Amino acid sequence: MRSIVVMPAYNAEKTLERTVKDIPPGSCSEVIVVD
Repeated sequence: MRSIVVMPAYNAEKTLERTVKDIPPGSCSEVIVVD
């Protein structure tokens, strides 16, 4: 099964890196960050 994470990231520079790192490895095939 293929999972894609789409995250809104407007003014999220302080939390974006940690949020992406908190996604469990192998849980999704693609991460899309939308500003």
